[in-house]
Amino acid sequence: MKKPFILFTLVFLALSANVSAQKVKDVAVASVIENADTNLQPFRIQSDNLGAYRNGTDAVVSRIQSIGDWELSLLSSTRRRAFVDFGDPVNPSDPANGAPANGYYPVRFLAQCPADLRNLAVNNSQNCKMVIAVDVGAERYSIRFGYVAGTTQPLWTCNAAANGKCISWRLATDPSGAGKNAAQLYKITTSRGRNVETPLGKYYFSFGISVANQ
Repeated sequence: MKKPFILFTLVFLALSANVSAQKVKDVAVASVIENADTNLQPFRIQSDNLGAYRNGTDAVVSRIQSIGDWELSLLSSTRRRAFVDFGDPVNPSDPANGAPANGYYPVRFLAQCPADLRNLAVNNSQNCKMVIAVDVGAERYSIRFGYVAGTTQPLWTCNAAANGKCISWRLATDPSGAGKNAAQLYKITTSRGRNVETPLGKYYFSFGISVANQ
């Protein structure tokens, strides 16, 4: 009577080990934020000129998450920053406009895509919604692309693949149009333990970011 039980246990353990081995993991990537486009026009989101943002270096998080979304976070880094220029409001006369000053800030990018970025074929593209958290001193702001009417989504393109998976991408703002995307800006505050999101108008942003497996 013990042999069937032992056999069942061994089969179960083998299957469990196989599932664990096949579990999709985060992929560490190097993210390069460019400062200008091919016409040397400055981007409104730029790097800190300290080179690529590498996962695990200077407390930077730079990865393709297990679900296939891209994350670049500098929020825990004391060294790395990104330059954010809020100088292009969609409607300059909008009374809701309330952007902070331009400057180098800790930021966190999160691209939320309809399909896993690793499954993009070479030269294929997809638009992804994106959120950029910006810490200005003790204040938190949120730049959101594609979540509300009047905003647009940046474009991801696969540049290279290996073993059937994309390993190199370029993220760009409207590369076939005006070269910029509209986003909704919010200020995030806390009241009675809950986040309060105050809309501060819509702004155009431009950027070019190259991402590749480390």
